[in-house]
Amino acid sequence: MRYSPLTARLTLQCWAARDSALRPALDSVLYAVGLYRFGVTGQYLDEHIQRSLEWAQQEEGVEVIALDDDEASRWDGQLAPVNETILSDAEQQGLPAYAFAERMQELIEEYRTEAE
Repeated sequence: MRYSPLTARLTLQCWAARDSALRPALDSVLYAVGLYRFGVTGQYLDEHIQRSLEWAQQEEGVEVIALDDDEASRWDGQLAPVNETILSDAEQQGLPAYAFAERMQELIEEYRTEAE
């Protein structure tokens, strides 16, 4: 199967006009394109990150340290204030940062469960 690159670009005016009569059609197209692009992009990034880590280990002597669950939780706790600042700043700019972060976490858990 061959994939062709596809880029969807919306101006701010077009995005703001999504409440118009075009909204159902626009939402349908964005949803379909989004699902496809998320899958392709996610697979590409997963593979690219893996190749990059392998290269860094072999060529640059980078050591990758896997954290156990307790240590990962500790790091999550240490990073929580940084993440909160980023989300808060984005919300103040009118972006749905908290809703996005919550949905992202749901998807991480869903796909992590499927992968196991």
